[in-house]
Amino acid sequence: MRVRVLVFASLTITQNAYAFTQTSLGREEGHFDADVNFTAELGQVEPTERPTTFQTADIKILSGGVGYIIGRVGPLMDFYVRLEGAYESAAEEEVEDDSDDLPLGYRFFDRDRGGFITAVVATNFVHETRYAFGAYLHATIPIDVDFQKFSNVRLHYVGGGTTLGIFLTDPSKIIRVAYANRLFLGSGAYVDDFQHNASIAMANLFVLEAARWALPWRLGISFGPYFEGDLNEHVNARYDEAYGSVSPDLVAGDRVRSMRLAIAVLPYFRVTDRAAVELGYVQNLFGYDLPATQVWTAGVRASF
Repeated sequence: MRVRVLVFASLTITQNAYAFTQTSLGREEGHFDADVNFTAELGQVEPTERPTTFQTADIKILSGGVGYIIGRVGPLMDFYVRLEGAYESAAEEEVEDDSDDLPLGYRFFDRDRGGFITAVVATNFVHETRYAFGAYLHATIPIDVDFQKFSNVRLHYVGGGTTLGIFLTDPSKIIRVAYANRLFLGSGAYVDDFQHNASIAMANLFVLEAARWALPWRLGISFGPYFEGDLNEHVNARYDEAYGSVSPDLVAGDRVRSMRLAIAVLPYFRVTDRAAVELGYVQNLFGYDLPATQVWTAGVRASF
């Protein structure tokens, strides 16, 4: 049975932004899809609201995954399972502003490396020619991830949410327009006294795709706002200890509770009905307690 769905291209901003709807690829029940992605989280690290503590962000993630579309399972449609793995590295965190309360070059964390494995299940409850509505769940196992480090990939042991995709124009036309919404709730992750907060995130993207252009490929772009916010807070003991030794006033009420509003721009080339090259850029517009303010991503994905 031939199935055409709005599939979700992996884009690790945090695991809150576990994925964005990007390219529509034809897929069939009993077939696989696979992807490889490189993500760089750059811009600024904002560990506190004081600009003198801002640093240069440098988180890099290489990820890949394989999925299998089972199809209908009872009342569930497009039932899908997936396994992903990722390797990440995060740069050292240190004082970069000589006007900060701590001396220039004071180091909070060294560069570190780690990884994680994620299992995903997803399904559609409704799937018509012009629209689909579904849900997904995922579970993550971290591998040597430093939970104390502020500027690092944010993980959730368990997460999930809903997906909505709507073709706003006839999908058979040369130029077509779609809308995609993805809601995410994540549990956070905890090791001893260190944690990554539980959070909520939402992406709202409009998708423009051309059947033909200057090249014999379908070109498209997804763009729209992205929001995420932590549902709880925690203390970063390393920063509090360092700044508290200077003055207790510097850490009074200082808690980690991230919030961001960003804009995502994700162009792609659909080389064939079963293969795509995907790019992405996400720029933070407003926020605080952020491990990075920019995200760049590039990847390839195929269905077979």
